[in-house]
Amino acid sequence: MGPLDGIHRLVSRQHGCITRVQATEAGLTPRQIDGLVACREWRRVERGVFQHAAYPITWHSRLFAACHALGGVASHRSAAVLWQLDGCRPGRIEVTVPSTKVVVRSGVTVHRSTQWDRVDETTMESIPVSGLARTIFDLAGVVSQPTLREAANSARRRRQLDWSDLARALVAGARRGRNGSAGLRALLETYAGEQTLSRSEWSDVIADLLVDHGLPRPELEYRVADPESEFVA
Repeated sequence: MGPLDGIHRLVSRQHGCITRVQATEAGLTPRQIDGLVACREWRRVERGVFQHAAYPITWHSRLFAACHALGGVASHRSAAVLWQLDGCRPGRIEVTVPSTKVVVRSGVTVHRSTQWDRVDETTMESIPVSGLARTIFDLAGVVSQPTLREAANSARRRRQLDWSDLARALVAGARRGRNGSAGLRALLETYAGEQTLSRSEWSDVIADLLVDHGLPRPELEYRVADPESEFVA
């Protein structure tokens, strides 16, 4: 079994992409890599990142390439998409890098973080990404409160985190001028006291509409029982 066999398996898991470091670690020489590019079997999509010509360029492949080329992680709305948080869709790519790096990329929003040690890096869909609580903290600085609540509640419904996790992230990461601190604090002050988690985004929308029109916030998922059965309304 030659190095290309392992490379093909790796490429198939990484949206058709591979880094130069990965290729050399798999056994290819710089000359072989250049040859694959020259014969157009591979295309260079970022500095040090290639994509096999058999794979289409997608949002995920561009995000993979940007993260590895910049030495950063998917963050903010891009991270929210990878975490499958409600209210977030693929759009402009967002990557966070350490504050010591000064980089600019066309088509990429680059965030420089002074709290790189708190990024809580993990991997989703073969792409380096900020941790879930950090993602929601960052998201608080770039989306509206309704979208932030929608994203947070989707993670809560899946039992990936709860309000206490976000409160700890705020306490640990809040700094004067830290983007997202005010938004996350407002979310927690408004909703962290809720004991019942709605089962859907639609329930949250209706509850917010009632409050906006001067009515008290309804009790969601209210249990109605008779001697023989129990219902949730």
